[in-house]
Amino acid sequence: MEKDISKTTEIKVDEIKIDQKRVEQFMGYSSRKMPENLKEIMEGEIEKKDVFSPRLFIREVDEKMLCENGILVPVVKKHLSDSDRVFSIIYTIGDEIDLKITEYMSSNDMIRGMFLDKIGVVALDYIKSQAKEYIEKSTGLNIVHQVYPGNTDFDAEKQLGIYGLFDGEVNDYININEYGQMSPIKSVAFLVFLR
Repeated sequence: MEKDISKTTEIKVDEIKIDQKRVEQFMGYSSRKMPENLKEIMEGEIEKKDVFSPRLFIREVDEKMLCENGILVPVVKKHLSDSDRVFSIIYTIGDEIDLKITEYMSSNDMIRGMFLDKIGVVALDYIKSQAKEYIEKSTGLNIVHQVYPGNTDFDAEKQLGIYGLFDGEVNDYININEYGQMSPIKSVAFLVFLR
């Protein structure tokens, strides 16, 4: 990990691994067996690797940068005082998955669309785990706090501030509107605090 906090680092995500059990849970099959015909549909959608265009960016930030971007709110100050380093993370699985979901929904193939939507959520979780693992290995520290826009005490519009920490370095892959909604839809931004 570079110590220069002024640089954004893109982390390569070669392959997204989808945990089939998590998809089943999201579809309401955590305590009961999924019917075989649905399982076949789910497995077929999991195999569609061409719906993912993952991009993952991290950047170490400091108190001044958090303040300048309007995200040095009480919950962030509290975690900052209890941490040695802070990183902003932003990532996406791309537009293709939402285009495919829309295609399924408009052709009345709702089940495939619902499966693919849940697969997208599991894919985002996988990228998040890769980001956290990379940061912990690179720094030798442990993540002690995480703050997501929309969490208690950290309003959803704070996503604009996290996006701003990247100084346009992610604009070719992820965009944001004035209301803090990112595009592609399946994109996430958050802060991690390490000690």
